[in-house]
Order: sequence, then structure tokens, then C-alpha cells
Amino acid sequence: MPLCGHLLLTVTIWSAFVGCQKPSSVSTRHDVYIAGFFPYTPIEFPESRIGRGVMPAVKLAVEHINDSPQVLRNYRLHMWWNDTKVMQFAILADSSPAQQYTYANAPPV
Repeated sequence: MPLCGHLLLTVTIWSAFVGCQKPSSVSTRHDVYIAGFFPYTPIEFPESRIGRGVMPAVKLAVEHINDSPQVLRNYRLHMWWNDTKVMQFAILADSSPAQQYTYANAPPV
């Protein structure tokens, strides 16, 4: 399956803390970071329209998660994103704190 034929949406979850710790206070919100890698550059990638279309949906989902008292209580979700035109995943993975990785591959529209 050719990589250029699919949107490679890589989501990396970082926690600002090491391990799984329980929040010490109900009023304290811990930050959780996800990183999205989207084909975004129009010149090099014809699929960039997919990346530009997916990005607003991901941002809206993060906003809804943060606004909901039932989802990720005591946590605040943030998204960092990068264009996939180079090896952004390797660069970001090397410079981050404790990591968990989840990969998703979406077919082209």
C-alpha cells in the first residue's frame, strides 16, 4: 500500500507526568499532549487537501473533549501538529517526555 496514496495520521500521546498517576486534587487539571502529523504542504503533496480537511475536525474534537466534564476528567488535552513532508515524527519523538504511540492510517477521500 503506497504511503503517498493514504493520509498517514500519526497521533502521539505524551503525558506531562511519568507513568499513570492519579490526580491529587479534583480541581487540578493535568495536561495531556497529542501530536498529529498531517500532509499539509500543497506543493509537495497532492494529498495536502486531505490534511487540511482533517485538521479542523481534530481541533474540534480536542475542543469538545476539553469542554466535556465526562471525558478525560481532571485532564486538559492539547494538540501539537506537524507537516509530514520530512521526518517530523522522529524529530518530535526524540525531543519529548514519556511517550505512548497510537498510529492510524486513513484512506484517501
